[in-house]
Amino acid sequence: MKSYFDLIKSNLIDFNKVLLDNYSKLNINETECLVLYHVHQLLKKNSHLDLSELTSKMTLSDNEISEVILGLVNKGFISIQLNDGLEEYSLDDTYRILGYLFETSEQNELSNATAIEMKKTIASIEQKFKRIVSPMDITVIKKWFYDYKYDISIINEEIEKASKKKTASVNMVDRALFSRTRDNTIDEETLEALEQFKKKYGNN
Repeated sequence: MKSYFDLIKSNLIDFNKVLLDNYSKLNINETECLVLYHVHQLLKKNSHLDLSELTSKMTLSDNEISEVILGLVNKGFISIQLNDGLEEYSLDDTYRILGYLFETSEQNELSNATAIEMKKTIASIEQKFKRIVSPMDITVIKKWFYDYKYDISIINEEIEKASKKKTASVNMVDRALFSRTRDNTIDEETLEALEQFKKKYGNN
């Protein structure tokens, strides 16, 4: 799958919409946003930007536009390189920053969803085990979700099994989860060795 940087740069994700929706989060003002918008449009035609083309699209003077572009260079949104004596402009840094916003937002959504599942699990344990979970229990439960990333269906199954026993506890569920996932984890090298063993010593 392409990264958000690639999707924005290739305009598979609409750069203009992403920029207008998020420029306030980038610590740039409306004028800087508009300059980035027009630079993006012009760079579709040629990487050697003609500032007079920008001037014709805005109410700013050449000097004012130059100052805005210099500010955007200093902020890390525009890069300029000399190529055969000509200034070559790039918005790759802007695409990268916007891509990072998407990735961060996606990670936060996943993190929030995980936190909700964990709270539901704690509530379920307290209901089924008929006792309040301790701070130590919560530490163990956090590991299920954030460190080991156990499937929620497996967690629920083991909680249900443990709830039918008089000595039900979070540690009991933890041991069952560890045992269950350990038993199901066989690396490719081990699988290949087992296959070779079967071929050599299997049924004749």
